[in-house]
Amino acid sequence: MKFNRKSLFLICSAIFSISVKVYPQDDPIVQFEATARFDLIGLNNHDEKKYALFHGEGDIVASISSENLRLFKGGEFYIQAMGIFGNQASRKYAGDLQVFSNIESDTRIFLYQCWFKQTFNKLIVKFGQLDMNSDYSVSSWASPNVNSSFGVIPTISLNMSVSIFSYLTAGISFKYLVNNQITVQTAFFNGDPGNYETNRYNLNWHFSREGGWFNISELHFKTKSNLKQGNYKLGMFYHSKNISDPSELTSAKGNLGFFVMGDQDLTSEKNTIKNGLRMFFQLSVSPAKVNMIKSYYGFGLIYRGMFRRMNEDEFTVAVASAHINDTKLDRNPDLFNQETAIELTYKKYLKSNFIFQPDFQYIIHPGANRLYKGNVTVGLLRTILTF
Repeated sequence: MKFNRKSLFLICSAIFSISVKVYPQDDPIVQFEATARFDLIGLNNHDEKKYALFHGEGDIVASISSENLRLFKGGEFYIQAMGIFGNQASRKYAGDLQVFSNIESDTRIFLYQCWFKQTFNKLIVKFGQLDMNSDYSVSSWASPNVNSSFGVIPTISLNMSVSIFSYLTAGISFKYLVNNQITVQTAFFNGDPGNYETNRYNLNWHFSREGGWFNISELHFKTKSNLKQGNYKLGMFYHSKNISDPSELTSAKGNLGFFVMGDQDLTSEKNTIKNGLRMFFQLSVSPAKVNMIKSYYGFGLIYRGMFRRMNEDEFTVAVASAHINDTKLDRNPDLFNQETAIELTYKKYLKSNFIFQPDFQYIIHPGANRLYKGNVTVGLLRTILTF
C-alpha cells in the first residue's frame, strides 16, 4: 500500500496523539483533546418517505503554549485533525438549504485548523488555517442548537465561499479589547477554500485573483450587569470575488452583507446566576442580486436548569428563517420566498465528558422548493464524547 505525504501526516499525528495519551505527564508541554459526535437520525422527508440515517464527526486537537516551551509569553500553537462520515442527510434526503445537522459534510479525514495566536496585552493576533466561525458570527446561546444556521448565518454560508466547516483556508484575525465592555475584531481570508475535488485534505491553499478574498469585521458590546449579562454584536462581511449567474443574466462586483446578533440573560434562579432563562437573536441581510439568500433571522429561548437536581441541562426552542432573493423568485416560479426551520432541543451533561442531546426539527418549505409535496420532520439523537 502506498501513502502520499498527506496520508502520512495524518497517520503520524494520530499515532503521536495516542502515545501521549498513554503516557501522560503531570505538566505536559503539549495539551491534547479528542471529541466524537454522533447523530442518529429519523427523517420523514418532503415526499413522505421515511429514512433512518446517521452522521459522525471526530477530531483530535493539540495545543502548545509558548511559555511551556520557554520561548516567550502569550503565544499558542494549535492543530486539529478531523474525520467525518455519514449519509449527508440534507443533501441527499431532506433537501433543506440550511442543513439541519451542523456536522454534515463529505466523508473524509483531513487537517482542520492549524494556527498560531499571539496576545499582546489588549491585542490578539491569530493566523494560519482558520475556521472563521470559531471567532466570528458566533452566538453563545444559539450554539446548543443542531441546525447549521444557528452557527454560521446563511447570508454567509449559502451565498459565498468562506473558510468554514469543513473546508478551510488561510486567514489572519485581529482582536482588540477596548475595555471591559467593548471589543472590535476583523479578519481576512483567502476567498477560495476549495471543495472535495480541489482541497480534500485542507492542505491546498489556492490563491487566485478570480477566487478573491473575504473580510468579516465585528463590534462587540457587553452590558455592565453581571446578573443579567447581555452580549451584542454588529458585523459586516465582504467577498471581493466577481459573481455572475449566466442562467439568470445577473452579476455583481463583490458581495456585501451586514448582521446583528445578541445573547441576553432574562432571569436567573435564586442563589445562582448559572441557571435561568436566556434569549438570542440573529438578523442579517446580503442584498446582491446573484445571492440565493437576501436576508435571514434567527431567534430562540434557552432555559438552563430545566429540571430539579439536573442543573447541567439546557432546553432550547428556536426558529431559523432564510429568505430567497427577489431576483431569483421573479425568474423561478417554483420557489417559495423562504425556508424556515423550527427546532426544539434538550442538552444534558451526564458527565463532564459526555453529552446526551435529543433534537426535533420541523422544516417548512424545504429548499424553498414548490415541487416538493410537503414539509420535513427530523428526529435526531446526538451524543458527544470528550476525552
